[in-house]
Amino acid sequence: MQKVIANPNPIFPSWMQLNPNKKQYQRYQLGFHHAISYSLTKKHLPYYNHIETSGFYNSCIIFYGANKKQELRLVKHLVFPTFRKAINDTRGSFAIQVEDECKLSYEDEKEEILDKVIFNGNISLTTYLKKIKIQRIMFSATDAPSFITLYKITNTEDKEIKIQLEYQQTLYQALAQECYQHQPYQVLHHIVLTNSYHSNDQKTISSLTILPHQTIQFYSVISCLYLPDTIQLDCQKQSKKRIDFLKQMKEKLNIQTNHPLLNQMLYFCKVRACESIFKTKNGYLHSPGGGQYYAAVWTNDQLEYTFPFFAYLNYKYAHLAAQNVFSLYQKYMHQDRALVTSIIAEGIDYWNGAKDRGDSAMYAYGISHYLLTMGNKNLAKQYIKPLCWCLDYTLSKKTKEGVIASDSDELENRFESGSVNLSTNAIAYAALVSGGHLLQDLQIENHYLSEANQLKKAIDTYFFHSVEGFSTYQYCKEEKYLRSHQCYPLICDLLDRQKEVTYTLLHSKLYTKNGFLTASYSPVFWDRMTLMAIRGLYNGKAGCKASQILLDYSKQRMLKEHVPYPIEAYPEGNQAHLAAESALYVRIFIEGILGYCPLSLHSFYLKPSLDRLIHEIEVKNITLCQQKLTITMKLNQQKVEIQIKGKKNQFFSVKNHEKILITL
Repeated sequence: MQKVIANPNPIFPSWMQLNPNKKQYQRYQLGFHHAISYSLTKKHLPYYNHIETSGFYNSCIIFYGANKKQELRLVKHLVFPTFRKAINDTRGSFAIQVEDECKLSYEDEKEEILDKVIFNGNISLTTYLKKIKIQRIMFSATDAPSFITLYKITNTEDKEIKIQLEYQQTLYQALAQECYQHQPYQVLHHIVLTNSYHSNDQKTISSLTILPHQTIQFYSVISCLYLPDTIQLDCQKQSKKRIDFLKQMKEKLNIQTNHPLLNQMLYFCKVRACESIFKTKNGYLHSPGGGQYYAAVWTNDQLEYTFPFFAYLNYKYAHLAAQNVFSLYQKYMHQDRALVTSIIAEGIDYWNGAKDRGDSAMYAYGISHYLLTMGNKNLAKQYIKPLCWCLDYTLSKKTKEGVIASDSDELENRFESGSVNLSTNAIAYAALVSGGHLLQDLQIENHYLSEANQLKKAIDTYFFHSVEGFSTYQYCKEEKYLRSHQCYPLICDLLDRQKEVTYTLLHSKLYTKNGFLTASYSPVFWDRMTLMAIRGLYNGKAGCKASQILLDYSKQRMLKEHVPYPIEAYPEGNQAHLAAESALYVRIFIEGILGYCPLSLHSFYLKPSLDRLIHEIEVKNITLCQQKLTITMKLNQQKVEIQIKGKKNQFFSVKNHEKILITL
């Protein structure tokens, strides 16, 4: 029986709760054509997983799996970010959860047996209803508030059969008082036998006749519409648009190593990081997702984590989203106030519950890294004012010890952050360096590089102590335990204490089978910290260990229980596939293994970090300084051979971990 729940709370049903501490089985295998697959048997059941996929106007978390009898369970949690609830806040996107949207039956049999799962950017489930083969290919419409499932049903019998379909056309109709500005909307469901779908179509289909050994196909379309609007959709064109997007993700920033596992994971992460862009009334917004965070932006998820990655891609909508957010934050740059925590509700409102998280430092870090990488002088000049405002505000929070104060950090008081924390200070240092270099290249006089040198000394004096018997960075004066955030100096090019920090990361309680814990006293882990720590280990000359952790992590996330992307956290969020974490994964290869660091609009550093596990890497179609480049690195005994192909070809042979300057 079909079940429909509007705005469910909690988002994840009880049967869909994941526990990383249970035994983990390798369920999925690497396949062809950028795919992973899982062929089910009754062994190790039940099995349930969830995965998110998005388009410009919708996102869907698909809950799928099989019970102990291998019977299919399939629920879709659909979010429509441009359809707002009456309380139009951070979680104000309208959502609906649908189970058994189209129930099939044959000869009174209704329970489908799940046979195979394939993921290649779209998710495909193959089931059997007696001897009837059913394949579902599920994807978000690219530019419509619709989610589409393509059904392919094959009659394997020698006789004609009739399949019964049970569904309803109107899944939900909101009351005016439930909607923002009392503008009601409805959710419609149609079965489409041709390619074209129109929401006014009232025809229902109760059965389908299939000839012996014939395959038929139809679409199941769920759409959200304001009343009395209508929608006309070509399902085949939407499928092609999704395939074209996936093709772009394969070709752009195409990273290949000597490990197929890593190459596959990189492709998936590009898909997740780039699909989570929503077209709103205030332009394109990149958002985390996860069932809660849509049509909204944060200085950590977007500015610090994602937009440096977007700079490497020649992807139109990534640049539109980044530059739109750079502009949206400017109206919140007031002389006497910190930047707001987040901009929400399609860009029309804000949330500031965590107060100053070091947001100005995160903004300055992200925008300066982005602009230096882009190498476009005219673009850079557009954002000098907000960059300088953020750097100046950050420096205005300097304490008598010479470090930067903030009310909290990117974890928003989930853990102790005191009044002065390491994350804010490390990011502030990196922002001062990259911001200073950008202004210097534009021939704008500034003092930021001098301030960076002073802050570097102050960070060492203020934060470096003995913590739980390790000589390392203390996260803040109030924190007496080890924190994985100590990797922040390593990813921000503060390397004077690299030996001590890498030793602590690898030999303390922080390092576990689930990656790096947030704090040594807590079982909580956030993937963002593991991904930053891996990048930091590469920067800190611990590449061989970093590669082993990276391979183990990638296998866990892509081939075992919960696939195929990095996650947000556990237990918070039930390991949601937030988009920014996927951007952090790709940055390990660019900023960790290649050691990329921008210097000016036409130059950058590389510092190779290869080892016996990852001894080759080639990055095709990376955009740096307005040029499309191919960068190849190979470890040859004690030397790394580097070849850069662009408008001119360059070749270098350097020691591993040796920094070299590249000028284009």
